[in-house]
Amino acid sequence: RFEAAIRQAPALYRVYQQLPPEQQLRIVTAAYPKPRLRRSERNSRAPDTPKIRKLEEASRDLARRIRNAPDEATRRKNLAELRRTLEQLFDLREKQREKQIENINRRLQELQHKLSLRRARRDEIIQRRLQELVEGDIIKW
Repeated sequence: RFEAAIRQAPALYRVYQQLPPEQQLRIVTAAYPKPRLRRSERNSRAPDTPKIRKLEEASRDLARRIRNAPDEATRRKNLAELRRTLEQLFDLREKQREKQIENINRRLQELQHKLSLRRARRDEIIQRRLQELVEGDIIKW
């Protein structure tokens, strides 16, 4: 995305191409910062929204009412309501999963772009690191 956008300005793109790979990566990272994840988002399960928590509580309450139903008609009515609640809950959780997948795909694209930048500048990166190591030892003396 970034490279396609910057190519729209040829002069800027030429300047960008002349930058060292590390600076190019910094620019890309600044333009597309990595989203910070909340602790609950780092888990494999998506964080519960207030609506999900409410539906979970309602489903447990309905299950309790079904178990304690005084007659079959009440039981059937509560079963139908529990099914609707579970359908809503399922749909909400699936939407969350879709968003997680979209975020993972976006992050994967960013990483692939950074990797292609580094591959394109392989020799320059190696040469720069070689100089850092060699000159670094000289400076330390």
